[in-house]
Amino acid sequence: MTCTTAQFNRLDRGYNRDMVLIPGWATDVRIFEPLFADAASTSSAVVSEKAGIHLPVLPYNIILPTGIVPETFADDLHHWLSARNLQNVSLLGWSMGGFLAAELAGKFPSQVHELFLLSVRQTFDPQSLDDIRQLLEKDRRAYLYGFYLQCFRHCSREIIAQFKRTLLKPYLECMTLPELLRGLDYLARTKIDTTRLSAIPAIHFLHGLLDEITPVTEAQNLASAISGASFHCYPNLGHLIFYDSAFREGFNE
Repeated sequence: MTCTTAQFNRLDRGYNRDMVLIPGWATDVRIFEPLFADAASTSSAVVSEKAGIHLPVLPYNIILPTGIVPETFADDLHHWLSARNLQNVSLLGWSMGGFLAAELAGKFPSQVHELFLLSVRQTFDPQSLDDIRQLLEKDRRAYLYGFYLQCFRHCSREIIAQFKRTLLKPYLECMTLPELLRGLDYLARTKIDTTRLSAIPAIHFLHGLLDEITPVTEAQNLASAISGASFHCYPNLGHLIFYDSAFREGFNE
């Protein structure tokens, strides 16, 4: 199987620091649009001021990856950052993106200043992944529809409605079975190895207490295994935490 190389787009928003946003399984960078919606970005913003939703915009220049191949992503991003002499970047990885962020930080710690791991766990149960694989092969669209609703559970009605209007149909159409299975294969053989993250200056775990996909206790255990790592739990949120206005507070202090 031929693997392509991930591409990266840097949005210079006038800040003196850069953050790479790494999406989770069955999503792409469009899921993060609330975090850089003040920039001249794509037109399909997931949330908007018109909908009465407060945008938790991050005070960073934003680096957006596309065409992610999980098994080569860490090396792809490392080479891209090195070619532009970008050091001390922040990585924000959500769900599977957290595994990818932790992998890069473990392999190339000198390039990473901050690591934000959202809705992660140490490892996934292989049998659970096999079950998902079978459901995808039986009816990809039906499984994805339920998965997206599970991700957005405990989000506001406005956010869920906006997702359905903007990203649900494109995601159901563009997330191919080979791409989805490749992501499951990656999750089956990877884990977050805390022993490789000790050189990262700042590590933050952020998790929704009501997360049904990645149990909060696993994230707590990961954080407690790393000296100096912080853990923040959002009591009213589930797997998708970064659309909530409370998420903004940790970045704008």
